[in-house]
Amino acid sequence: MEQRETQGLLLSLLEDSGVPFQNEQGLVRFRFRQQGMVWETACRCQKDQVVAYGRYPFPVEKGKALGLCNQFNQQLAQGSFFEQQGQVVYRNRADLQDPYDARQRLAGCLEQNAGVIVRYWGGFSQAAQQQ
Repeated sequence: MEQRETQGLLLSLLEDSGVPFQNEQGLVRFRFRQQGMVWETACRCQKDQVVAYGRYPFPVEKGKALGLCNQFNQQLAQGSFFEQQGQVVYRNRADLQDPYDARQRLAGCLEQNAGVIVRYWGGFSQAAQQQ
């Protein structure tokens, strides 16, 4: 799938789900909410893939962030955490070479991204509060 097709697929999925989004500077940005937690996710659409970046809304001191990223990355089968300018980000991707199941793969990628953010929220939140 070409970049414009992957972007069209993402925008269609978000519209169908009723998720408000912003499409600017090559990134599609939107917010997820679950159980009182709110965070931003940004997606970069490329040829044959969409890369999703879920970002925690609170800063974490770099040393603590890197230590937790390393610890939690060892528990993940897909994707990874990294620290960027005092924020912790979880990155994963959907491979979309086959248009037949591309929408399902993309939805699964976004669900996984949100699930990982929620699962590790407590660890990163606690580290942010100890600053």
